Amino acid sequence: MRAEYEIPWDKAERGKYASRFKGVLFVPIDPELQQFFPDQKAVNAALHALVAIARRDAKAKPRRKSA
Repeated sequence: MRAEYEIPWDKAERGKYASRFKGVLFVPIDPELQQFFPDQKAVNAALHALVAIARRDAKAKPRRKSA
């Protein structure tokens, strides 16, 4: 922070806006992927598609037990 900011630390409240984000998960996206996932809707659509593929593949191929 710059020295010229005058912040009244004695009046600051810890977690003042924390309740707005309760239950929200923030995950950073690599810069090279941001063009493909510009918003929350795009990320959720891709993850739902990935889960559907994983479930389909899990049903199609039974896993082998290792010896």
